[in-house]
Amino acid sequence: MKRLISATCSLIWIACVSPAFGDVVGISPDKLDFGNTVQGLSTVLAVTITNGTHKALTITSNTITGGFLVDSNACPGVLAPGGNCTIKLRFSPAVTGTSSGIFSVFDDANNSPQKVKLSGQGITPTLVSLQVTPTIIAAAIGGTQQFAAIGSFDNGTSRDVTDSVTWSTSNAAVATTSAAGLVSGVGSGWATVTA
Repeated sequence: MKRLISATCSLIWIACVSPAFGDVVGISPDKLDFGNTVQGLSTVLAVTITNGTHKALTITSNTITGGFLVDSNACPGVLAPGGNCTIKLRFSPAVTGTSSGIFSVFDDANNSPQKVKLSGQGITPTLVSLQVTPTIIAAAIGGTQQFAAIGSFDNGTSRDVTDSVTWSTSNAAVATTSAAGLVSGVGSGWATVTA
């Protein structure tokens, strides 16, 4: 016994569509916290622009607010498909306290501008050493000598802190000192002047 088998075939056409230009241009990270930075010093952090599209990305400009600066920009005017580049940002607080800002990159992508939120805390420099001058004096009874105190700070700066320190002598029967570091000889002997 023979059977006749018939078959029907269908052909289905599948089309693939690429994502629209600009859908995958990104910047990372999207937040930068520069942390605590001593006044007069700088902290530098980087962001990366990534062109995940199949077309060249034309970068036209960037802006930054809140007292932050662009330290260096390694991004060309045109970023190749699949390419990435780095922009370094600097935080150099002139004052103490919290700072915030926005870094924006403008280009011809659909999601332009790409933005990064910036934050940082400016902190007061810390005194690391103190130098008192002169180091040795011979003062007559009734005579005076002005002392000075120079402070060195953790941000590499130095300044006169004569009026900001507390002055004392080891022997008030020999020498006394004013709040401004003016030492007066009052008796015979030795005394150490301290700031």
